[in-house]
Amino acid sequence: MQDIKSDLADASFQIRVSRKTLATVAKWFTDHEHTITSKSELGRMSIELLKDILVINFEGKLFTDSIEATRFLNSIGLTSINVRGREKAYLEQMQREQGLEGAVLPTDSLGRPTMVGDKLPQAEQDRIAGLVEGLEEE
Repeated sequence: MQDIKSDLADASFQIRVSRKTLATVAKWFTDHEHTITSKSELGRMSIELLKDILVINFEGKLFTDSIEATRFLNSIGLTSINVRGREKAYLEQMQREQGLEGAVLPTDSLGRPTMVGDKLPQAEQDRIAGLVEGLEEE
């Protein structure tokens, strides 16, 4: 199983759940020596664990590309997920996923990419343009 704390937490949303459910899940994590520092972390760790269970036990689709994941979420109407203050970390994650780690991309005053380098293959330009578009929607 993947380390529950390893993925960049780049999506933010609210959830309502029974405190009995929350306590049950929190108890499982603490019994298995996971430190919980906040309700947000408990929610993130729970969803990460559920993701692993679905992928490993039920052949669920594992999204490994953030742009592809964003497009899927948008396609089912979940468009209000944002990165709130984590734009730089999100951009760095996109660069790693796209094999552009260490590349210097032009950015606006908020650190968001503004244009795509002409030297990149068209497929990479399209992926980066999709990233920029996703950030501008938020």
